[in-house]
Amino acid sequence: MRKKQKIINLYNDYTISSIKHVISIQTEEDLEHFWDFINTHNNSKYILMNNFISMFYEFAHTYVLNHEVHFFEIILEESDANFYFTFWNKHLANSFENYLQKTSTIFLLQDNKISVKLDKSKQEEILLDNKTKEIKRHKKLISSNTNEPKTISPYTFITEDDLEELIHLNEDMQEVLYHVNRHGFNEAYFISLRSCLSMFCLTIRYYDTISNIANIITKFSNTLNTNKSAILNLSIDELDLIAGLINNIDMWLRVLFIEGGADLHFMDNSIQADCEMILQMFIPQCELQNSDDDLDDIFNF
Repeated sequence: MRKKQKIINLYNDYTISSIKHVISIQTEEDLEHFWDFINTHNNSKYILMNNFISMFYEFAHTYVLNHEVHFFEIILEESDANFYFTFWNKHLANSFENYLQKTSTIFLLQDNKISVKLDKSKQEEILLDNKTKEIKRHKKLISSNTNEPKTISPYTFITEDDLEELIHLNEDMQEVLYHVNRHGFNEAYFISLRSCLSMFCLTIRYYDTISNIANIITKFSNTLNTNKSAILNLSIDELDLIAGLINNIDMWLRVLFIEGGADLHFMDNSIQADCEMILQMFIPQCELQNSDDDLDDIFNF
């Protein structure tokens, strides 16, 4: 039997089956990635969702430019009735609270995090409204050093055979995550995930231009290989962190080598942060004081 899901949002909505996404933000480039990620995955266009994302993007862009950079996580959760966005960082949470008080947004603030609740019943499906389009155009302008839009084609230095292999391995990892979400984690899924990651690393390690990301993913793969017992006993929320990293690897592969539109290193910081956060779960217990294997310690900035 799967352990009861630990809810991240402050509303404690236990109808949520799992954390939907965990996104790491530290730089303006990470913020651009967040915007593109939301627009790529949000197939149903909701008025309230679009307005909130546009509002947060404007706030966060100003925050990143005008404040000392503080790494923070955005945790997305969804139930049948609501969307939840939880922002985990004390500095950002306090600033965002002041911003939200001037709006009608429903939110809760506690300790190091702030949660926003978007009621689906107050939304209706529409195409992207003018406000969202305006912010999207604004995003493209501020991310460019010239007035001319930059178009980045998919990178082609990976051979066709290697790229096909990476795509298949990526699809296999996504399939493992799907089954883990439905049935829980077991040894068979562990072996499949470990094998896919090992082959993925072996395929990309020979390309010097992506050596940084190859080293990061290899470190994660090695962590799996040496911590089998511990990983099989991870809680659901800890497994969601691993799923978040796998999903980021999926986006890295698709955007850079299939779809195009991003700088070669646009995911390096985010994947590095995800990997380091996961590694903290395997530090010997004697090196952690009063951790109790609590997710709050992982996000304690």
